[in-house]
Amino acid sequence: MNKKSIIAIAVAVICIIAGGIGYPMVKGYMIKKDPVNYLLYASTQNNSNAVDASMKGTFSMDDEALNQMTAYMSSDPEAMSTFVKGIVEELNFDGRVKFGADLDNNKIDFYENIGIQYGQSKLLSLELGYIDEQLFYSMPEVYSKAFAMTKSELFDLIKETQDIDLSQVKWESYLDLLKMEKDPDYQAILKDKAKYEEIIRLFLADLKANGKTDVTLENGTVLKCDLLETDISFKEILDLYVQLFKTVKEDQNVKTLVKKKALAALDIALETEDYKLMMLEETDVKDAIESINTDFDTKWNEMMDELIKTYEEIQSDATLAQDVDIKYHMAFAIDNKYNLRQYQMKANTNGILVDETVIYNAYGDDVKFDETLAAEETVSVKDMILDPDYMETVTEDVISKGLSAFLSSDAFVATVNDIKEKAAVLPAEESQQIIESLDYVLNNQEMIINMMLGQY
Repeated sequence: MNKKSIIAIAVAVICIIAGGIGYPMVKGYMIKKDPVNYLLYASTQNNSNAVDASMKGTFSMDDEALNQMTAYMSSDPEAMSTFVKGIVEELNFDGRVKFGADLDNNKIDFYENIGIQYGQSKLLSLELGYIDEQLFYSMPEVYSKAFAMTKSELFDLIKETQDIDLSQVKWESYLDLLKMEKDPDYQAILKDKAKYEEIIRLFLADLKANGKTDVTLENGTVLKCDLLETDISFKEILDLYVQLFKTVKEDQNVKTLVKKKALAALDIALETEDYKLMMLEETDVKDAIESINTDFDTKWNEMMDELIKTYEEIQSDATLAQDVDIKYHMAFAIDNKYNLRQYQMKANTNGILVDETVIYNAYGDDVKFDETLAAEETVSVKDMILDPDYMETVTEDVISKGLSAFLSSDAFVATVNDIKEKAAVLPAEESQQIIESLDYVLNNQEMIINMMLGQY
């Protein structure tokens, strides 16, 4: 092999390596050089069919808002401000949200829990979910069992009470209407999205890159992410909605898609005779189809005009605008695969401050729904509806055992004791009133429960 051949091969290898390494670097630079473009690109990368997010947040109040609120609440407004601020700053919340939609298999799951804490003590939490076609909700700190009903039980209940068999509805046909990735009218909307991007770019005009930040996922994984931040007012959010609705109103591609999907749904109901299960007549469906074919543009404009009017009236209401003077600081953390991993929002509503962080733990197939319930952990909602005596037994059980468990819980007692300690900063008479009221609740739990049972 001669020298020129060796040089040629070396150059070719260098070009291949440089291309393999260089293209991602150039692509990354082009995406990241504009913060708004970076955020918009990242929003297209997340698999939104399924997401697992956890959240936490705190509350506080600024001194001016506190002083205005407590000015007439105490003979010592400054002490009352200290007392109220001390309580508010102990309040915090956390939670978890999961959602997954597998339209190919006609499957939708979701799960949500939200908890209110005082300091490190969990006072109350609510769990709500629909997993493997079972709907359930519970408040673990109040009642040990979850209230549950499967989809088949719900359909059976409706059939028994209203003689409507929803199990015969061709649900899969309607769900198929939501599969729009290959729909040419949906693709036409995406191709003509520049006008929407322009509105969003104006809305995010102050978005700035602000270095790196670490994001810790629920499983302990720490990701190094790029940080984007901006400040936005409530008025600007209202204006965003107005501009978007005005644009949607005139978007022929959107109108075509909505009209087509509405007609398709009615055609399915007509062909399958599902309308009978919805307590409708055939003429009702045919009249709806005719109305859409003849008056769609008019109805569409009326609907959009009403939406636009609603937000414009809020904008022009000077009193409401003053009362809802909310300012937001928003921060977005994006990982090296262009996935949004953290969203932080700090809101100031007339001096009441909320600091919330949402962490996106997983997307797509990485989202797992493992919050399943054994039969002994649930109470049948169907049985409660069909059996009034059982309903009364469960309700009394929740009031007596549940309320007793809450009022005697370590978290509630610790919260009450902390509030009593904080009340010491108040004038003696006011402090004594608060302490006596809290002691009354702690020392008369049985009487309070019996009163509630009697009212029930």
